[in-house]
Amino acid sequence: MLSLGPNIPINNDAIAELISKRKRRLEASRQVKAEPIDNDENCPKKSKSDSGRESCSSVTTDEGFSSTSEFVPSVSEADPQIDSVDSSPPSLTCESDPHSSLVNKDENPPKLSPNLAVLNLFSDGPPKQPVIRPNDVFGTVTGRLSLLNVRKYNVTVGEISRRIHGPEGFSFSLLGGLLRKAKMPNNTNILKNELEAVGLGVERGRRRGHLSLFSSLLEEETINFAKDFTTIMANNFPYRAIADKVVKSRPNPVTVSELETTKKLVKEFISVLRKDSSPIIDQNPTPCLEPEIQEPLSQFSMLTHGFGNPAVQAVMMMFEAFIDAQISKVGCM
Repeated sequence: MLSLGPNIPINNDAIAELISKRKRRLEASRQVKAEPIDNDENCPKKSKSDSGRESCSSVTTDEGFSSTSEFVPSVSEADPQIDSVDSSPPSLTCESDPHSSLVNKDENPPKLSPNLAVLNLFSDGPPKQPVIRPNDVFGTVTGRLSLLNVRKYNVTVGEISRRIHGPEGFSFSLLGGLLRKAKMPNNTNILKNELEAVGLGVERGRRRGHLSLFSSLLEEETINFAKDFTTIMANNFPYRAIADKVVKSRPNPVTVSELETTKKLVKEFISVLRKDSSPIIDQNPTPCLEPEIQEPLSQFSMLTHGFGNPAVQAVMMMFEAFIDAQISKVGCM
């Protein structure tokens, strides 16, 4: 401990601290003077109208050394660890915003993936899944039941969806066979992209479900098949001859009232079938039957691709005509 007099003590530690601070400030000023060109190159150019504003050029302080007026604190506010100011890149010290220099070096800015970056640029929200429109036409395919006149049928998105998610559980190979696509890897990828475009997809390696000869028929084709079946049955089935044989060979005669009761039961059965609302081709009617009835009917329709219900109705209508023929025969006896 030194002393200037009997009553004025001098603290040696305080003097050493002041000398150390002075040395650090001088070193900082030398580094600022040594890089005036780099600072000018990194500084943004200002127009003449902004010449009165603060710039990144060096100014001389009252202590006799130059520093950056915006970011280097004054001598009276200098921190003991002022060396960290000069270690920052020149691009940070030349920003016009004084708050931009206060960057936390420990925090990394969040990085966006390329997909998210493109999404943020060209869209206002997350990607939307394609909407499934069952009535849209997916493709046109040649039928299998025609002979000379080759006819093509429309295959809807709804039919493809029923093939994939229905009881048959079509795979890529089965879909390719239905749509008449050669079994090649490139065609499989094309079909996969076409399905994704309409909101459908098939799991790789899935096991197929219940297949039959109906699986190769298109829904529009089976509807025409059912119409031809109904027409041929109504015009050519010998129901009158069968009714005459039954009436003559019956040991116990049946009354007309009994036949009328049987006919009523048949008509009730047909009326239920006519309320079937199973989706077919581009039709998707609103269900009006109970789920315990409609769901099995829809399953039956998907397995026969629309042929089953019209065919059963045609048979029951023929049975009703068979009963009417018996009523006419018994009434005349």
